[in-house]
Amino acid sequence: MNVHRCEGCTKLFYPHGPIDGVPPLRCDAVIITIDDPTWHLLELAAQRRSEATKGFRDRGGVEDQDRYRRTLLGACGEWAVAKALGLSFDAKPFGLDVGGYNVRTRGRHEYALIVQDFDVRDHPTVPFLLVTASPSWRAMIIRGWLTPQECRPEWRQTYGGYREAFFAPQADLHDLRRLPERGGARQPETFDDVPDDALT
Repeated sequence: MNVHRCEGCTKLFYPHGPIDGVPPLRCDAVIITIDDPTWHLLELAAQRRSEATKGFRDRGGVEDQDRYRRTLLGACGEWAVAKALGLSFDAKPFGLDVGGYNVRTRGRHEYALIVQDFDVRDHPTVPFLLVTASPSWRAMIIRGWLTPQECRPEWRQTYGGYREAFFAPQADLHDLRRLPERGGARQPETFDDVPDDALT
C-alpha cells in the first residue's frame, strides 16, 4: 500500500484495517524492515553488547533474566533509527544510542515511550525516539520523539517490572518531521510500502 506523508498532517490511519490493541500509525511514522543479513549482524552486535554489560545492574530496574533478548530488541530499534536518519550504527553499550539521539524500543506496537528519572537528570534536552517492533522483530516503526524535560507528572507509572518512570503516550510524541538535527542526521524519508506484518 502506498502511503503519502503530507506536510503538517497528524491524521491517524491503519494501513491494513483496525487491529485490537494496536494504535494506528501517524502520518509521519517511518517503517523500517530488517533483512536476513542485517538480522545476523544485529544478533552479533547484541551478543557483544550483552557481554560488555554483564555484571552491570539494569538502570531501569528490570530483572536481568534475558539480557541478550532485550539487547537484541534495542539494537534492532537503534539500527532502524540510524538507517532512517542516515547515521552510522555501532551498537556501543554506553552513551547516546545513535548520533545525538537516544532510542527506546518496545516489543509491542501499543507501548509508550519510557523515560527514566536518570534520563531527565542526565539528558534533559536530548531527543528520545520511540520505536515499536512487530512480533517477528523484522519490522520496526519509528513512532515519534520527545525530550525528557517535557515529561509530565501524570505519565509516571510502574508498568512491566520497571521501577517508577515516565511512560509517554504515543499521542503526545512530536512529529518526526520536527526532529532536531543532531550529528548529521537527515529528515526521515517517506516510506512507500507498508509491510503486511508491520502491525501484527
